[in-house]
Amino acid sequence: EHGLKYKYHDINADEITPQRGDYLTVYMQWKTIEDSIFYDSRTISPSGKDIIMLGKAKHLGGIEEGFSKLQKGDSVSFYINPKRFYNDYLAIQKLPQFLNGEEEIIITLRLLDIESETAYQQKIEEQKEALELQELQEVGHVVAEWKAKYDSVLEINGSYLVLEEALDTTQLMYGSLIQLNYEASFINGVTFYSTYKNGFPDEFQIGKEGQMVEGLSNALSKMSYNQKAKVLVPSYRGFGSEGSPGKVIPPFTPIIYDIKVMPFVQK
Repeated sequence: EHGLKYKYHDINADEITPQRGDYLTVYMQWKTIEDSIFYDSRTISPSGKDIIMLGKAKHLGGIEEGFSKLQKGDSVSFYINPKRFYNDYLAIQKLPQFLNGEEEIIITLRLLDIESETAYQQKIEEQKEALELQELQEVGHVVAEWKAKYDSVLEINGSYLVLEEALDTTQLMYGSLIQLNYEASFINGVTFYSTYKNGFPDEFQIGKEGQMVEGLSNALSKMSYNQKAKVLVPSYRGFGSEGSPGKVIPPFTPIIYDIKVMPFVQK
């Protein structure tokens, strides 16, 4: 009616349609008019799904109007000007360079579920509680293993620390510059960051905020130069309930750091 072009692939005529404020769970794919895919939730999102909050459309004929007409189970492709999609819907003013501002893009999705805001928020809270319990169990298991294996396991503000004997007893001082070689791993042993692979240590200033997670900073306060340690950092002293930017580290995920502290060497 207002100029939005679409093509249905599957229709479920007896299902409900969403209301403004509802949360829609979808599979979603974005393509150029030449069928070149540049976004696919099934390969990018950890769950393979996207969550859309149905808000008020800025203009008639926008993609929000199309979302509001869908019923659970429907699959549809919308043909929309990229400026309308990026500027109005995504609130991004600058288009990707590969898109022609006048040529349509194709947004294909399947509507998997519709939830009210109350139901969606309740589900999120239940998921958080389950993840918190799972993390608590994982941390407890690792700490029990460490206590059985090592002579001493220190607890520092919720993080756990196993220190190797220091060859240099010079304590790290607040404000000191250091170099840190380390590997950061998940509980299952998968390493997601290593200075050894980078070929050079990272540089930090002791006590300076914003450089590293709180749990690792707390551990360094107990260390000396040229000392090695294993540090278990729970999420509330690490990347928290939201995880890291880009979701490399998921929410409620404890991290194990294998670290070696070295004096700062001027390059």
